[in-house]
Amino acid sequence: KTKFDSFRDSVTQARRSIDDLFEVENVKSIIQMSDGYSPHLSSPEKAIRMLISKSFDCMVDPSKKCIDEVADVLLEAISNVVES
Repeated sequence: KTKFDSFRDSVTQARRSIDDLFEVENVKSIIQMSDGYSPHLSSPEKAIRMLISKSFDCMVDPSKKCIDEVADVLLEAISNVVES
């Protein structure tokens, strides 16, 4: 495995989760649940906020792995400079 395989796998998994989250039937369901008792009086703002929040949650792990990978690369570069 290469250095970035873990990050790449994490991003792939997050993309799948986001794709599932934004499937038409799932979005319809979330909007219907957020409409409550009077759907004609509300906008889907609550549902949209929830979808955005969940999509951000899906990216937490890949973001942390990216930061770790960048830190490793920078530390390795600094070590190489110091050792030369």
